[in-house]
Amino acid sequence: MQAFEKNNDNHKVLVLFTDGEDHDADTDTLAAAKEAAQAGMHIFTIGVGTPAGELLRVKDEQGNYSFIKTKRATW
Repeated sequence: MQAFEKNNDNHKVLVLFTDGEDHDADTDTLAAAKEAAQAGMHIFTIGVGTPAGELLRVKDEQGNYSFIKTKRATW
């Protein structure tokens, strides 16, 4: 919400790409989304991944690659 000018009649759109994983349980994202919608923001959410989770390729400090499996999505 802070990135948008207040009292501006331009359309406010947020496109959210998510894998459904909650990295910050202390944040009330639903309340923030409701506040944004009440302020006139249009929110489009695009889910990526699979319900069972996927293998992700990660690189360590030495430049070596390995794979990790994400947790099962909650959506």
